[in-house]
Amino acid sequence: LKYIHRNSGVILSLEKSGYVEKEGGRISQVVEDDIVRKAKRWGVDAVKLLIYWSDNVSEEVKDHQRDLVKKMGEMALESDILYILEILTYGVSESEKTKAVLSALKEFSRDDYHVDLFKVEPVVREESHGLSRDYIFDVTGGKPWVILSGGMDVETFKKIVELNCELGASGVLAGRVIWKDSVRYVDDPDRMDLFLKTTGVRNVEIIRRAMSLALPYHQTPYYKDIMIS
Repeated sequence: LKYIHRNSGVILSLEKSGYVEKEGGRISQVVEDDIVRKAKRWGVDAVKLLIYWSDNVSEEVKDHQRDLVKKMGEMALESDILYILEILTYGVSESEKTKAVLSALKEFSRDDYHVDLFKVEPVVREESHGLSRDYIFDVTGGKPWVILSGGMDVETFKKIVELNCELGASGVLAGRVIWKDSVRYVDDPDRMDLFLKTTGVRNVEIIRRAMSLALPYHQTPYYKDIMIS
């Protein structure tokens, strides 16, 4: 952490890369059983767990994912550290993505999972979605949600960010949309550095402007109720 500016927040990923296949489903694993407690000791600002989720797999697979989310959530609560849950849905067509994402949000919005913030695939990708902000917050239990980019190009993502922020998204947690094209210069560190300082910064600014309608997390129903009480 000594190389990171003191005003920059640090999020630590808890999961091992990839997943284990089991009975046609995907099992997530964490790098260490006590990684949340270590993150707190290290001075990290938040922890993030990525899980794969499908309604169309065995209960054994789903129960493993549920138990993992709950275990990490309980540790985050005990450690008093922000807990972000990233959900990647699978086993559905693109036309079923919205339904799959909302179903996953509904599942993990329960209080016993102790999730503070959701990072999900875009809830909507087109203007003709028929959803409302109130409906989505009913699904999330009033908790804030942000979207991931999935590595799409910045102009496409910009429009999707605008649509989702209109529906109550609190912004984005995006990586590849900003830096993915820099990997073409992997053998030339100077060119890679220049790309990140120019095109990378421009991509960040494009996304930042697209988030003008993002709902601050403290204005979401869940946190407004906490502040009032």
